[in-house]
Amino acid sequence: ATQQRLGSAITFLRAAVQACPEMSEAWHNLGAVLRQEHHMEESRAAYKAALEGDLQPEMKVDCLAMMAGSYVNEGEPDEAIKWANKALKLDKDNAHARNHLALAQLEKGMWKRGFQNYESRWNLSVQKVHVRPFECPKWDGKPTQKLAIHGEQGLGDEIIFMSCFKDVLEANVGEVVIECAERLIPLFRRSFSVPCYPDHDALIADH
Repeated sequence: ATQQRLGSAITFLRAAVQACPEMSEAWHNLGAVLRQEHHMEESRAAYKAALEGDLQPEMKVDCLAMMAGSYVNEGEPDEAIKWANKALKLDKDNAHARNHLALAQLEKGMWKRGFQNYESRWNLSVQKVHVRPFECPKWDGKPTQKLAIHGEQGLGDEIIFMSCFKDVLEANVGEVVIECAERLIPLFRRSFSVPCYPDHDALIADH
């Protein structure tokens, strides 16, 4: 159903820009739905057409940020960085632009700057629902008596980042507890021999 709606949106928006090529907002929206359908080249062409027109400042920044996002994980991190920086020059607090910049930097192995900028993901509306209500401070990598580790994205991301668990132990951490996807609990318990919880409520109740 979603794909059908996107297909209809593409059809209508293509008709709109054909009838009124100067309609910058329609070009912007066409770029957005084409990107959702993974038609990257067409999406970029639409975004560029939008940028040539008279976009409102907020939509222009969004257009530049989405251009950056179209190059993330496409083997062209330098292009992503270029477009993200254009967006950030207009709005240094734009979460999408900084998040795309971070992902491109991480893709290039620019770990320190990449992870610093990756903190901006918490300002994205899709990520705000994943912010945990922990009252303890965020870990700064220094020795601590207790550390709570939690996932925030897909199963693959949780598994990949738990490959760093040995680094946690080497940082002179006392007790470690993990919040993870429920289906990963048996695997993580066997692998790391620490308490694991399916959600933050259960973890907080025990600690």
